Amino acid sequence: MHVALVAPLVSVIHDERTPLGGAQAVVADLAHGLLSAGHQVTVLAADGSLVRGAEIPELGIDADLLQPADFNHPEPRTDTLEQVAAFHRIRIWLEANAAGIDVVHGHAFDAPSFLELCYLPLPIVHTLHLPPLDDEVTEAAHAVQASATSVAVSQASAKQWRDKGIQVRQSIYPGLNLERVPFQEEPGRYLLFAGRITPEKGPDQAIDVAEALDQPLILAGEIYDREYFDRAIAPRVRVDKEISRAIGRHIGASYVGPQSRSDLLELMSHARGVLMPSTWDEPFGLVGIEAQATGTPVVAYGRGGLVETVQDGETGWLVTPDDRAEFQMRVRMLDRIQRRNCRQRIEEQFSMRNMVDSYCSLYDAIRERDK
Repeated sequence: MHVALVAPLVSVIHDERTPLGGAQAVVADLAHGLLSAGHQVTVLAADGSLVRGAEIPELGIDADLLQPADFNHPEPRTDTLEQVAAFHRIRIWLEANAAGIDVVHGHAFDAPSFLELCYLPLPIVHTLHLPPLDDEVTEAAHAVQASATSVAVSQASAKQWRDKGIQVRQSIYPGLNLERVPFQEEPGRYLLFAGRITPEKGPDQAIDVAEALDQPLILAGEIYDREYFDRAIAPRVRVDKEISRAIGRHIGASYVGPQSRSDLLELMSHARGVLMPSTWDEPFGLVGIEAQATGTPVVAYGRGGLVETVQDGETGWLVTPDDRAEFQMRVRMLDRIQRRNCRQRIEEQFSMRNMVDSYCSLYDAIRERDK
């Protein structure tokens, strides 16, 4: 089978560089999983992308001209023309190469990513990586329902989209290549926050918890909201890109910037716990399964997909949303979690093999339907 994966275009997809977000990481993982299963893969992405083994045509798409989704500042987008032009280039490529493609699988969260793939002479799948918080995107997803199949990344996310009138065929969890995820039996001394530095992820609350418990905290991730970082984070952390120094301090909070995936997994494996005080309903929470795969338990507000990925009392703790006192209490109880249980849960439910098999079954079903 030849699968064309349409990536988010706001950053390159590159095996050796830091991914901008979870959707980019899932695209890379799915591409590698499909290739390992013997399928042919084309990744349609911004110029400069690299996924070993996959074809990546140069389409003249400059990621620097495009903006990531920003749910905290819902002003009209200023890159609409660039978005339309970029996804139209992808459509032109797909039309020219349709005879050799079996399935097109979109992963971008932009209205043109839905509209420009509409009514291609190919089976189309869209994975909805984010919640339906953008009305323009939701309207676009609704407009293409007759010509595409939508998939959510969790049951919680599927319900949100269905409540907006979007037909979601099924939920398919992202999965990890566990051969590349280090497991550490012994817990480390520091707490870790990993993810976008943006209000809905709650890094300021992670700092609050660490300060209240007098425990060291490392924050790693891309700064999505510069005003928020400068106001709520920077005055309370040491900014130090040298991870070894941050780990060695054992005091206060340190921000180490975005990390390569391999470095982030290593950082996770030596943490005492990963904090996910999200103030929104996480559609899935890739950081949560990555942490558990390394053996590190998670403390998270019981919101959205995190209820499905964290097993309360077994692989971490799910906290009543916005209950900061309970969050602190559960961080104190991290040592009660068996790290081997965390790894085992991911091996059983969130492996790359599970993800690839689920998507291949879906591809086969819609190809048969569209004959």
